[in-house]
Amino acid sequence: MAVLERQGVAQVRRLWWLRRSSLAPTHQKHSQAIADLNVQWQKRSQWLQDQSKQFGVSLGGLHEQRKLVNTRVDTMLGYPEVCVSDYDDSWTFDTLSSLANQYTKDVNRLLENIRRTIGEVASGFRLHHGTPARAIFTNIIGFLVTGTSREWILPFKAWFSKSHQSISASC
Repeated sequence: MAVLERQGVAQVRRLWWLRRSSLAPTHQKHSQAIADLNVQWQKRSQWLQDQSKQFGVSLGGLHEQRKLVNTRVDTMLGYPEVCVSDYDDSWTFDTLSSLANQYTKDVNRLLENIRRTIGEVASGFRLHHGTPARAIFTNIIGFLVTGTSREWILPFKAWFSKSHQSISASC
């Protein structure tokens, strides 16, 4: 009986070996296909990571540009709006920055002109003690000594209009 058992075990082993050897090429093909897909996956994954990094760099640059633009806009809030045409595709960040730089130079030039002119007018108000102009300067405009020259414009205009009307009425 032991001999029969050994022969049966040997026969089962032979059948198993035959079946395994017939499945080996299929298994090898599937293993190769999986390996190929894994290589493709790795390449695609690396490409996507590179793209993500590039988008991150671009986004960081755009974020910096936005901060610069917001800073520019904040400094211009006190001024009247400039009417411009509808959006133009040729407006780039550099173009708009150049325009903003030019507007800033213009504003600084005009503020200097205002400062100089208001200074000349204010010195005329300060010149003669006991005059109505000196009283106006002391009572109304004197508190603006520490203010910017632009703040002086409205009180001067109001005084001039009022004085001009009273002079015109007396003539």
